[in-house]
Amino acid sequence: GLKLLREESVKGLCDGLQKNMAFLFLPAGVGMLEELEVFRASGLALLAVCAAGTLLTFAAAALTVKAVLALQRRAKR
Repeated sequence: GLKLLREESVKGLCDGLQKNMAFLFLPAGVGMLEELEVFRASGLALLAVCAAGTLLTFAAAALTVKAVLALQRRAKR
């Protein structure tokens, strides 16, 4: 790995975020429930956007990893 961060340096922050995760996501979930009619009316469109966004994110991540690996190989030569 790159070892940019030591586990000890981020452990406290990560533990705090995990303990309070419900408080971080609960307001967003309640907000979505308040807009339930919008979801009912546009459900398929929203699912299509989510699916396309997921695929594009996976593709961008894969291409980024491929590019970084190529740069690392080139730097070793």
